[in-house]
Amino acid sequence: MRLFYRRLRPVSIRSLPSTCLKWINATQPLEASVIFFPRNVRLVNDLFHGVLWQGGLLLLFAGFAFFGFQPASERVSGNPYALIFLCSFICMMLGGFVWVVLRFLETCSAWRQQQRGMLRLGVFVGEQFLLFRLRRQRCYLIARSDYIKSWAWQDGASGSLSSDDEAVAEYFIITSKRGEITVYSSQLEVTADDLHQHVLKLWPEKRHVEGLPPI
Repeated sequence: MRLFYRRLRPVSIRSLPSTCLKWINATQPLEASVIFFPRNVRLVNDLFHGVLWQGGLLLLFAGFAFFGFQPASERVSGNPYALIFLCSFICMMLGGFVWVVLRFLETCSAWRQQQRGMLRLGVFVGEQFLLFRLRRQRCYLIARSDYIKSWAWQDGASGSLSSDDEAVAEYFIITSKRGEITVYSSQLEVTADDLHQHVLKLWPEKRHVEGLPPI
């Protein structure tokens, strides 16, 4: 298990360079020099997990509201700590439900954009920057000089997918000098090794990281 590593901090859309702002603008075509790998839009999967997890959570909340709220409120009426715990439990369940609903609505929006050919969520690689954007308001920016490698990791073993074609990566990791981006590999349509190979074509000086001769 990877416990100690530095996460790359996200940046706001307003702080993105003008070049990257053009990439995420669906009304403008992408430049020929920009490589774009879209995110994997899993509409049915998000709906299934929302119904499975939050449906059970709502049933628990409903059962508590109808059968346990009145006895519990009588027991905690004289105990402020118990009342705080009760309110926190209710807020946690409602917060989880709201989070799943917002995530599903965002996936629906991405699915509609994909159908219209206007999806701009995924990984962008240009001449000077790599932009990682799976959600509209959450962007990760890596400068050309900071990029190190994209690789796959599963069950405590690290390495490129090319080293074992039968391995199924669980995590997709992009390493830079300022930190790492770690997501589930199923969230992207490209593998970590394929992304790294495309980056090497645009940024040939990065081949020195692997001890390879420059192109």
